[in-house]
Amino acid sequence: MRDREAVEEAVEGTGIVQPPTAAPEFATTLPIRVLTLQRSVGNRSVNRILARDAWSDAVKYDKWMDAAKSLGDSKEKEVNDRLGQLNVGQLAALLGGTRDWGTNANYETVWDPKTNARIRDLIYAHRKKRTFVTFATGGKVSTGKLGSAIKRSNAAGMQIELYFLPAPDKVTASEIAFVQVVRRLKADGSVDRDKEQAYAADRTTSNGWQVDAYEADISGFYGMKGLTPSAITSPWYRSVPTVPAFMRDTAGITADGRFEAEAVPVQLSGKDEGKAYGSITWGMTKANGQVTTHTVGYKDTPSSDFKAAASAWNAQAANPAKRTSLDQQVLPTIK
Repeated sequence: MRDREAVEEAVEGTGIVQPPTAAPEFATTLPIRVLTLQRSVGNRSVNRILARDAWSDAVKYDKWMDAAKSLGDSKEKEVNDRLGQLNVGQLAALLGGTRDWGTNANYETVWDPKTNARIRDLIYAHRKKRTFVTFATGGKVSTGKLGSAIKRSNAAGMQIELYFLPAPDKVTASEIAFVQVVRRLKADGSVDRDKEQAYAADRTTSNGWQVDAYEADISGFYGMKGLTPSAITSPWYRSVPTVPAFMRDTAGITADGRFEAEAVPVQLSGKDEGKAYGSITWGMTKANGQVTTHTVGYKDTPSSDFKAAASAWNAQAANPAKRTSLDQQVLPTIK
């Protein structure tokens, strides 16, 4: 339906007078409308119109590989206009989309300089121009600024974006990314282990905290070297100092109870690996089927619970009998 509406709008915008047909009821079908427009403005114009509509749908529903592909035949100005609509988190997700687009059946990266590589390079160039982030006053820490944005919440859960923009002269890092720990509590406040996965049991602390990663995720850094589609992340790089570290989490909740999370930007590479740069706490409570999001909190240092969960991850990763895979990586010691 949206494709059809886009073509109809384009026909109206070009001042095209549609010819009568022997069967008027068929004149409103998409193929005839497209054919009419093709005859008047050409195939390339029609492709751009349909690509514009495909872009809008893909962004709306977080289908980032489709969004990246929809830019493939667009001119540079059109691509930049669309990139200008996105925040830093969406740009990171779109970069992931170009990666998926450029992966072949054997999971090997194959960049085509005329298609996905061109779009990727335009995204990189666009990210350098501005940060796309508004930081809360309460998110200021000694090494930079922490920020967050709750994108949506409903009875099924919530989606949140988190940011850290360091002051380059206050950190020694060349790369910073988030590590997140989570726990679930029942309505009575007890730790909810009813749906705990076997792979996570060995890295869950006594009060329910664990590093937020799935069985296929080999890194304790959120979304890094993992296979979780909803985990979207982008580190801070010293080479692009105005673009913050970013992560997006879409957390679900089924029964009444609480979901709690603590996310910490950690030096991934540099002179002081494992250095923590503040902490963001967030979560939600579900009662009588209704979800209430918690007030996001900012702290200068991570909690003891966070450090304990990171240590539990490392104990699992260092034990061949308990690690989730042979590739599970040890986190740097959190400082």
